[in-house]
Amino acid sequence: MKIFELKRQLFHIFLGFTFLIFLYYNIINAWHVFIGLLIGVIVSFVSLKYKIPIISKFLSVFEREGAHPGKGMLCFFIGVLLALQLFPRDVAFAAIIILTLGDSISHYIGRFHGKWKHPFSDIKLIEGSIAGFIAASIGALLFVSPLEAVVASFFAMAAEATEIEFHHKIVDDNILIPLVAGVVIMLLRIWI
Repeated sequence: MKIFELKRQLFHIFLGFTFLIFLYYNIINAWHVFIGLLIGVIVSFVSLKYKIPIISKFLSVFEREGAHPGKGMLCFFIGVLLALQLFPRDVAFAAIIILTLGDSISHYIGRFHGKWKHPFSDIKLIEGSIAGFIAASIGALLFVSPLEAVVASFFAMAAEATEIEFHHKIVDDNILIPLVAGVVIMLLRIWI
């Protein structure tokens, strides 16, 4: 189980950095992310009914048991797309790296090395949120000021630890984290 989650989280980090590099150097843009999302949705639904040779193997290696095929990756694409569409470039990149590092590191450290229950969650552990906050803050420093990086990472990791519901469904943290991080940075820019 530990190796499976480590592979998942390393892939999450790889995916995030790939997006950032390609976006930073203008190899791809929001339109490409949207097209990738549409293709992913189609493949996900086809995978429910049919085994697609390479995709099925990929899902067996990275997808949690019982999850909708590719749900995590689709939500990651949605989070990246929303960040790109809603925020200026530097804020979007900071939000994406907070998602990339904060979510992965908090999940892995909390699950396998945490001991203290998080005050906002029955299933999350405080060590994971602290590790995710530190990693996200360091990563966000590449794109925004230290104050923006730290405050956005703090609120994004607090949101990650909280199960927020919308229409009786829990909002996936791959969507929530970049939105919270981006909004916090924009608010800081208005207020300070």
